[in-house]
Amino acid sequence: MRFDHVGVSLAGRAVLRDVNLEVPSGRFLGLVGPNGSGKSTLLRTLYRAVAPESGRVLLGEKDVWRTGRREVARTVAVMTQETSTEFDMTVLDVVLLSRVPFQRGFGRDTDADLDLAWTALDTVGATDLADRPIGRLSGGQRQRVMLARALAADTPVLVLDEPTNHLDIAFQLELMRLAAGLGRTVIAALHDLNLAATHCDEIAVLDAGRLVAAGPPAEALAPRVVEEVFHVGVTRLTHPGTGGPVLVFDHPHRTGPRPGTNRDEIHA
Repeated sequence: MRFDHVGVSLAGRAVLRDVNLEVPSGRFLGLVGPNGSGKSTLLRTLYRAVAPESGRVLLGEKDVWRTGRREVARTVAVMTQETSTEFDMTVLDVVLLSRVPFQRGFGRDTDADLDLAWTALDTVGATDLADRPIGRLSGGQRQRVMLARALAADTPVLVLDEPTNHLDIAFQLELMRLAAGLGRTVIAALHDLNLAATHCDEIAVLDAGRLVAAGPPAEALAPRVVEEVFHVGVTRLTHPGTGGPVLVFDHPHRTGPRPGTNRDEIHA
């Protein structure tokens, strides 16, 4: 997956500016940045919701915007922030919508489609919701269902736009663990930098529509990058169990390390 000099303007305002970013097959990339940095817009160029005004979005050698919607839908599954409840479908029917691009005409759901749907619901712990109307679920329950719908598509690429919204801490961790273990190419827009640092193979940082850092979490989330982009003070510690980075945030006016902190841990 590659974003090649992608630029987008919405309502006359530049939202993305010359973004160059590659996601190798089978890797989990976390896309982070402040509100309004362009994270969701970049994802939307991938699944054909927002057309770039410059550059290309490539899946392998194919330009997404020169490829049919049906073919893209067979390659890229999406879990978005928005969940329409206008039609009060059952949870199982919502999950089965992800199988439509693989069917011919108005073909009925096959046994294979149903197996994928039930497996996805089981994976997210939502089989007990299968017969309930989607509009009567809590925000967290709907997030589980939307993840199940994306998983049931069984595509090689998975897009997650703020997937941990409305979820309790336990399922946030479970969702990230699940995404990291799929063996698919995953790109997720995330707010929680520590979740991203713990579970993602690579991190890309956007600020005001520009890509300002990309690489392994320890590099892309270097304290100087976090401080400049998010306007907070940050101390980087080492997780005692995993050995990975843990970021502790503070007001930006802090000038020195916290007592007892090894200064060498602060700077990348």
